[in-house]
Amino acid sequence: MGEREFCEETIAELNRTIPADFWCWSLVDPDSLLHWPFVSKPAAATLRSDVTGWHVAVEQHESALSRHAVGRARESVATLTRATAGERSRSLRWLDFWQPHGVGDVAVWACRDPHGCWGCLEALRADDCQSFSDEDAALLSSLSGAYGAALRARAGRVTAAVERRAPGVLVLDDDLKPASWTPSAREWLTELPDESPLTTMGLLPAVVYAVAGRATAPASIARLGHRVRLSTDSGSWAVVEGAPLEGERQGQVVVTFRAAEPSEVADLFCRVHALTNRERQLAALVTAGLSTRAIAAQLHLSSYTVKDHFKAIFAKTGVNSRVQLAVMLTGGAPVAAEPEPAPPKRSRHAGSR
Repeated sequence: MGEREFCEETIAELNRTIPADFWCWSLVDPDSLLHWPFVSKPAAATLRSDVTGWHVAVEQHESALSRHAVGRARESVATLTRATAGERSRSLRWLDFWQPHGVGDVAVWACRDPHGCWGCLEALRADDCQSFSDEDAALLSSLSGAYGAALRARAGRVTAAVERRAPGVLVLDDDLKPASWTPSAREWLTELPDESPLTTMGLLPAVVYAVAGRATAPASIARLGHRVRLSTDSGSWAVVEGAPLEGERQGQVVVTFRAAEPSEVADLFCRVHALTNRERQLAALVTAGLSTRAIAAQLHLSSYTVKDHFKAIFAKTGVNSRVQLAVMLTGGAPVAAEPEPAPPKRSRHAGSR
């Protein structure tokens, strides 16, 4: 079962126990905790057309009930009612976005395991429905680790390549509306994976607003990073990142789209497959094209120990050779491998005595 089918089935199962009027499942970059909507139910057309990307950006400024906050909090579930102690007007997003859409309560669920947060689920209930209960939150919390591990395992199946292509640049004005862009930015925008209500209304993909919001967030939140790594619809690894402008255009934000660097793909690959620090060291040396003997010498290990480590890496990643591992680690980029030294030739007279 792929990621989309898994998410859709999970929503259907949860909705039987914890009914909600709208569900949105987002995938998450475990480093920056920036997200992009992946599955939403019911269809986005059920929302009013005056929705904007502003609420997505504002979420990056919130220290509670945001996906990045819940993703690193002790509790893996937060609700609007509990986060505001019943005073929903304390939430800017509820005032500006959820209230006009008739939303009464919101639950945010982070799916995470010891290796990071891999997805977040938002559930919305109408204002004429009962708020999410402590029992609802406890049930979701008990499932966080299992679903986090399941999403991480599915992320490990991605074998997209790194495609070398021109980066794209998009400038957003003070209202987060496109002010100017490069021609290549238009191409990047059409390939970003997204099932956000925004895209069906002719607006930018939600990940663009999330990155822009993070770039202008308070320092305590901005330090999480302004970068998100994702696989595009064309099957290549990409990076979307944002930065605030200074000078005459202060207040505007630049969003860039580029092909991921092999090191960025390798870092995510190692995390997805839960490689140990030693295994990460060996993986990095593989991408440099070093032979087993050279790796052993650099790490002060025996060749037998290095081979044992590679067996463990192969078992975790599902590859069968160092060449396959190198390709996976670099996103499909070719690696010039250093040839293994040939074994010494036996003397013609060896063993003749």
